[in-house]
Amino acid sequence: MSNRNLSFPLLEKAVHRLVELSSATSTNAEIKKFLDYGDVVAVLTDHQTDGRGRLGRQWVTNPGESIALSLAFPWSGEDQERSGSWVPLLVGATLVRVLQRHGLGEASVKWPNDVLVGGKKLAGILCEWIPEGWMVVGVGLNVDFPADKPPSPRATALAHHVSVADGLVDSLLAELVAALGLGLDNLRTESPEAIAAAVSAVMSTLGRAVEVQEPSGESWRGKARGLDASGHLLVTPEGSSELRAVVASDIEHLYQ
Repeated sequence: MSNRNLSFPLLEKAVHRLVELSSATSTNAEIKKFLDYGDVVAVLTDHQTDGRGRLGRQWVTNPGESIALSLAFPWSGEDQERSGSWVPLLVGATLVRVLQRHGLGEASVKWPNDVLVGGKKLAGILCEWIPEGWMVVGVGLNVDFPADKPPSPRATALAHHVSVADGLVDSLLAELVAALGLGLDNLRTESPEAIAAAVSAVMSTLGRAVEVQEPSGESWRGKARGLDASGHLLVTPEGSSELRAVVASDIEHLYQ
């Protein structure tokens, strides 16, 4: 770990095995080496050199600026078929509620896998299912960086909003693990409507004008109306009354 001297005794108690790395290309990649260590495994670093984001993007920051955490939970093929598409949204909603309990009342989910505070990105989420029976949950959480030198436009960090002293980061991550254990169990039993309601309650995308950026490069604007049974975003295009399901596209909130 870096010169921030962060320690994670609470997180270590919350998982079966915690692996702390001084640096890693990607914690989602590294965790695959440790899946035999227990039911809930965590790999963590504050220097990720080639982290992956959604749609092929990178998550790379300077040492000490952020925490990259990957968690592996048992997750069968049946679980994946039934509710896998909800996992990133559930993780985001769970993290938002943990942040809100620690004073970040403005925290919200931006569909499909970002956590915002004050309209700026605090955390990103990347989940992947491993057919051998695991769900890997990757979370990149900005801890601190100079306000005039953000790692990306519209980025923010914990230290810009609350004090990160006295084990705050450790507490956040330990609470996230505990809450995710319950939340993933609920995904196996709750209806899509119940899951959508829980996620929608902390999502700032809904009801907002958005720009949809398709993988093809095409973009269009509309209003985000809700989530369908698979967690896809339902958007009404400008000048239309139809509802279009946005599946693999990117979303920008329009501040107007």
